[in-house]
Amino acid sequence: MKRCVIYNRKSVRMRLDIEYNSLESQEDICKRFIEQRRTEGWEYSRTYCDAGVSGGSTERPALQKMLVAARRRQFDCVVVFKLDRLARRFRDFVLMLEELAEHGVEVVSVTENFDCSGAMGKALRGMLGIFAELEREFLRERVQERADAARMKGLYLCGIPPFGYMKVNRRLQPDPLRAEAVHDMFTMCAEGIGATRIAEELNRRKVPKQKRGNQPDLPWRVDHVLTILHNPVYKGCVPCREEMYQGVHEALVSAELWEQVQSRLATNKKKMQERLSHAGPRFTYPLKGLLVCGRCGHVMRGVHGGSAPKKRRSYCCPLRRHGGRHACDCLWLSAPRVERMMQEVLLHLPPEQMQVLLQTLGNELPHDAQPTLGDMFQCLFSKIVLHSHSYMLELYMNVSPLGEPWSFPALQGDKPTVQLDISELKPVEPAGRPRGQRPTMRAICMANAMKLERLLLSGSFESIRAMARALHLPHYILYRRLHMLNQAPEQIEELLFETR
Repeated sequence: MKRCVIYNRKSVRMRLDIEYNSLESQEDICKRFIEQRRTEGWEYSRTYCDAGVSGGSTERPALQKMLVAARRRQFDCVVVFKLDRLARRFRDFVLMLEELAEHGVEVVSVTENFDCSGAMGKALRGMLGIFAELEREFLRERVQERADAARMKGLYLCGIPPFGYMKVNRRLQPDPLRAEAVHDMFTMCAEGIGATRIAEELNRRKVPKQKRGNQPDLPWRVDHVLTILHNPVYKGCVPCREEMYQGVHEALVSAELWEQVQSRLATNKKKMQERLSHAGPRFTYPLKGLLVCGRCGHVMRGVHGGSAPKKRRSYCCPLRRHGGRHACDCLWLSAPRVERMMQEVLLHLPPEQMQVLLQTLGNELPHDAQPTLGDMFQCLFSKIVLHSHSYMLELYMNVSPLGEPWSFPALQGDKPTVQLDISELKPVEPAGRPRGQRPTMRAICMANAMKLERLLLSGSFESIRAMARALHLPHYILYRRLHMLNQAPEQIEELLFETR
């Protein structure tokens, strides 16, 4: 008995919603082909179908499932309508046939019915693979020529319209909600305002970005602004093969303003390249890759600034740096001070664990290399989360080579996390303000908890997780804040009016 499976594919999803589409037609023809050979022991098992997937790549879900089943020897024959359904590239076609043959799987084409067992059959099968790739190249050239001809007539063919436009009857039309923001961005850039400040202003004004699928609403960043400022579509042109053609859509900025912005951007880029060409001081950041922003979840980066020789090192959230405090209000941490606090953690390790730590690093580092502070941190911690609203560092400890979490006296129980108070690293209050009039951090957290409770009771959000997504906060932070309200009213009032 020969167990047979059917594989069919269609490159585009066009006309797949009709009553009897191409995939169903391929499957019925292959099933009839198998039924005609039932007397020879052929038996239909199942169908693998890839809808709307190009044959130029082997990364197709149904194809990969079929190959896995072939490796497990779950069938003996693959029936296809044409051999180009398997692959459109000759190299992929040959490798796939060789792999199937290794597992005892035969490939049969319904429309190209010939004997593949002999030398002539193998040669014809290879020639069909070459012609399948040639057909794909011809098809791609025809599509590219058609797209170029449409762009030369001023039509915009990309799927998602640029920010500030919307598609109406396959034509770009200005979006009344965002077109004014595009003009303001070009105007601010022409006046000498940098892309970072433009992103901060857009976040402050809460200018909505265009939705791309199921992605959440992300705040504006520098790269988003620069992409818009460099796009010639906004001056009414459509690029095609390094040339500009007058578009049929309405321009959002004048050609003079667009050229002025390009000149300023080129000048700024040249200045930046000149500044970066000079060798500056080299800095190391031992907490690189470990420190995570507790507000947005981004890995914090090490930056330095200030005038020489007093260059200041800091750790900052990239979303805060490139989008402003309206994108993320995480603190900037002084690198030397927070690193000194982390060194204290090392000093609290028991001697036997410190010995294991040094021995582990000695085995991983090259011969005669001394472990740096960063090496010790990478071996000791898996992640360090900064909760700037509570001025706490939450340390997640790695597992030692002995199979136990690293620990020190501040560790509570068996939980491999430690919290460090970094309240002394918070921004300095303005001089002259009475210290006793400032609310404590617990009072601020309690006020935030009451505000979150009012938002939930008002029905603005259907759940805590929905509110966390809208506020760009981790959901567990909201749970912690709301948990503070599980106290007696007298205790809540005492915390709310607590000062220092």
